[in-house]
Amino acid sequence: MSHRPFTASIRSISSIVSISFISSISSISSIMSISSIRSMAAGVWLAPAVAAVAGPQDAARPQPAASDAAADEDASVHGHEFDAAVSDAVQARIDAAVQALGSPDYAERESATQILQRTGTVAFRALRDAYHLSDDLEVRLRIEAIVHFCYLDEYLTGRNGFLGISIGNAVTHADDPRVPEAGIGVAIANVLPDSAASDAGLFLGDIIIGVDHEPIRAGMAWFRDTIRQRHRGEVVVVSVIRRERVYDIEVVLGGRPVDSFDGDLAALRADVERRFRIWWGRYFMEQEASTGPESTSQGGSGP
Repeated sequence: MSHRPFTASIRSISSIVSISFISSISSISSIMSISSIRSMAAGVWLAPAVAAVAGPQDAARPQPAASDAAADEDASVHGHEFDAAVSDAVQARIDAAVQALGSPDYAERESATQILQRTGTVAFRALRDAYHLSDDLEVRLRIEAIVHFCYLDEYLTGRNGFLGISIGNAVTHADDPRVPEAGIGVAIANVLPDSAASDAGLFLGDIIIGVDHEPIRAGMAWFRDTIRQRHRGEVVVVSVIRRERVYDIEVVLGGRPVDSFDGDLAALRADVERRFRIWWGRYFMEQEASTGPESTSQGGSGP
């Protein structure tokens, strides 16, 4: 079965929902709604978006649930996404896309949304600044949806590396003298189309004997865990035996597709959503008082 990268799957089923607003906000023609991530990621945004149509702007913002009070102390939730360094060229592209979110042209707003989704978490700093400075409801709703999309994409699949192969039996030196005596080989039983392995040129019949020049000594579980603990986009060197030679092949890992997860995916998604609500309040909304459109130059000292 062919598994396309998860990000492609989410984008293919994400939608921009056009909404006609009442006259008081008639200038807003549409908002973006991430309708599903394989039927997983819709709930957190639907209610805020509907509330925004009927009520004030603040109703559109994600609010931590009461049950998250204890979780708010979770030290594992951090804001390092805002510290990412990018090149001048990438930053210029991010800034142009953020600016285009407020374009009067619908097609430009759509294009900017897609660019920022593809850019991922490195756009969060610019998106946070734009969110706090904008008094445009549609711009804020688009930013909220983009940030939610990218956060789940990063932490649900982006940190669960995917090679894109089916594994055959473990191969020992006794089975095949080409395999080093100190380790084992992992036989590739199938290479999934449009996967990291396919793109790198791995083939059915190749025998993997190492990752990043480290032999596979601890068994198949070590090999699986080594790949899964890497991030999407990370480069690993896979050593493979092909015919009579050993090749070191660089592979740019993909993100694990939803239907390739082991264990309780619903529980994992719930934990990422919980972490997102903490992160949103702690790191994305923290500058509201000092940089928001309602802030003034008088009085008060913010955190």
